[in-house]
Amino acid sequence: MKTSVDLKQLLTCAFVLLVTSSVTLAQKKSETVTIAWGEPVSYRYGEEYFKVPYIEGQSLDGYCPNFFYRESVGNGVKNILVESIQTTPATEEDKTYIKQFHINVTDQLTADYKVAKAAGEPFAVVNMMPYILKNGQIHRITSFEVVPQKGSGNSSKPLAKDFVTSSVLAPGNGDWYKLAIGADGFYKIDRAALLAMGVDVDNINPQHINIYGNGDGLLPQSNAVFRTDDLAKNAITIVGEADGSFDNGDYIIFYGWGPHRWYQDTDSTFRNERHVYSDVSCYFLNVNPAEPSLRVENVFNSPDPTTNTVTTYSTYDIYEQDFLNLVGGGSRWYGELFDEGPGLIRTFPFNVLDIDASSPAHFQVYLASNTNTTSGTDQRYSIGGNLLHNQSLPASVDFGRSKAEFVYENPAAVMPLQIQVVRNSPDVLTYLDKITLNARRDLRFRGTQMQFRDLEAVGI
Repeated sequence: MKTSVDLKQLLTCAFVLLVTSSVTLAQKKSETVTIAWGEPVSYRYGEEYFKVPYIEGQSLDGYCPNFFYRESVGNGVKNILVESIQTTPATEEDKTYIKQFHINVTDQLTADYKVAKAAGEPFAVVNMMPYILKNGQIHRITSFEVVPQKGSGNSSKPLAKDFVTSSVLAPGNGDWYKLAIGADGFYKIDRAALLAMGVDVDNINPQHINIYGNGDGLLPQSNAVFRTDDLAKNAITIVGEADGSFDNGDYIIFYGWGPHRWYQDTDSTFRNERHVYSDVSCYFLNVNPAEPSLRVENVFNSPDPTTNTVTTYSTYDIYEQDFLNLVGGGSRWYGELFDEGPGLIRTFPFNVLDIDASSPAHFQVYLASNTNTTSGTDQRYSIGGNLLHNQSLPASVDFGRSKAEFVYENPAAVMPLQIQVVRNSPDVLTYLDKITLNARRDLRFRGTQMQFRDLEAVGI
């Protein structure tokens, strides 16, 4: 009998396999868990039918098949192992589905297994992607052994965090004034700016001023990753503070980090981490006679001989707009739409003064499309009529996401990057996420301040 369901029904049905027994896992040496594969379920997306692998009592993780197991254990079990994995070759329908939805299957078990507590009771929990590669061929996992471990493991007490006992923002720590900045750089605060903030500049000793702020960008999602505890005091310079008064010619200089961060990605490129929750980074000016001031110290040039002369440096730029969230959740936002109205061809100009034409410019473009097949689609990238790269649109039952990478040899200071979308149906919508540029630039001072970093330099 042929079974057919709607995609949304399939993705919104969630099941949990809860094994109950009068004998707990703690009383056994191991537990054999069988994955009950059934006939694939057919569903329709648009005018196409897909056959989805089916496991009795289970649901998909997004579009990826998933197997979830949970069983009660005794208090003596601190950890579990997954062993004795049995498999059978995947069906042709499995392979077709895995290919259509770009599911990554490796020769290593993809699973999370642990002892976790629910309502105070310990459970053995296994969350598994039920496919694995064997000799280059995709196999279904049909069964495995859950082996309880006693006395050690992931149920041990976590290490205590060493938090400060009192925040610098606690009452009694002086007067506080909030500053919001939008980008990395040096910032100047003069007497007029302090007056606008409400500071009593006529009765203030600038030696009692400090600036606090972390500038860490987007907080890490993992609690295991370091983050600054409380607010960090920043080293600053106050010109004219020696006389103990804040006069008309006096001012504060501090360096602030904006909300978005750049990190080294490869030996020659940077990547951007955008703060999706804020367009500003906040610092705090504190006036407190009881708090020692922190000032920038002089650093003298090294007397050692020069080992490397830098005349060009690594530069980067990004184009990214946050107009639309395609799934109504999560933290990824998209910008321009490629469609008949706004156009299937769009141009994004990049201007890099003093660009080093002898080094290629590296582009990365991320976009999303809702085509359900790559056939008859294309995304084309060109500058000045020269085609630099093309590839098919990403296919998915919802919105697929792709990354295009290419270089532009002998780049010019002005680079109008043209993106053309070729689609196989008027119903196909394509959205731009972001464009990242990495290039080389002549080391020449422009403007009132500049920062630079050379990923190719050595010996400095």
